[in-house]
Amino acid sequence: MQTLPPPIRSYLAQGRYTSVAKNLMMKHRLRIDQAGILEREIMLLLMGIENPDEFTQSLAEEAKLDEQTINGIVQDVNEQIFIPLREEMRRGEQKPQQSGPAAPVAPRATILPPRTTVIPANPQMPSRPPEAFVSVPKYAPPPKYFKLQNKIPPPAPPPPKPLGTDRLLEDHEEPHIEFHNVPSPGPRMAPPRPSIARQPTSEAGPPPNLPGAMPPPRPAPPSPAASPSRPKTSPPPAEGYSADPYREPIE
Repeated sequence: MQTLPPPIRSYLAQGRYTSVAKNLMMKHRLRIDQAGILEREIMLLLMGIENPDEFTQSLAEEAKLDEQTINGIVQDVNEQIFIPLREEMRRGEQKPQQSGPAAPVAPRATILPPRTTVIPANPQMPSRPPEAFVSVPKYAPPPKYFKLQNKIPPPAPPPPKPLGTDRLLEDHEEPHIEFHNVPSPGPRMAPPRPSIARQPTSEAGPPPNLPGAMPPPRPAPPSPAASPSRPKTSPPPAEGYSADPYREPIE
C-alpha cells in the first residue's frame, strides 16, 4: 500500500470502488456471487497485484461471464475508475511545478568607507633637519652546515694486491732446512771383546754353569701311605606302615 500513488491509496481507503461494482452489477445484470468476484478483482487491479489479462481471465473462469459482458465491464472500469485517477495524478504532478511569484530581493545596504582628509603641513613651522642614518652592519646568518672537510677521515690505505692465480701450488717454495757439508763418518768398528781366562775342565762332563746345560732331575716326593679299607655295611630294611598316614581317621 505504501508504494502506491497517493490518489490510488485515498481511493482504496474511501472504498469508492464498491459503489462502482454495484452499479456494474445492476447494469450487466450480474448475480451476487458474480458481483463479489468483480469487486475483488477491481481491488486487486487497483493495488497492482493483478494485471488486466488476469482480471479478464478471472471473470471468465470464476464468474462464468461471456466475452461481450467482460468487454463491457472492462470499458466501464476504465471510464469510471482509471481515467479519473489518471487525471487526478496528472494534476498532482503539475501543482509542485507551478511555483509562486518570486519574492522581491531586498537591496543590500552598501557601506561606504570613511573619508580620510589630508591635513597640509604648516608653512610657518621650521623644516626638520635630515636625520643622519647610521650604517648598521649587515646581519650574516650563522652557517647551516659544518665544514665537512674537517670531519671526513683520511682515506684508508689500499688493500694488498692478491697473488697471481696463474702461479700453481707446486711453484711455491716450501720452507726447508739447509745442512752444511759435513764429512761422512767412516765405517763403524765393533769394540774388541774382553778375553776371559778359561779354567781347566774335567773329563767327567761339562761344567754346571755352562749356558745351555740342562739342570739335573729332582728326586720324586714320597707317596703317602695307603689307609686300610673299611668294610661296607648295608642299611637296615625299612619298616612297613600298618596304616595310611594321609587317611583321615574315622570317628
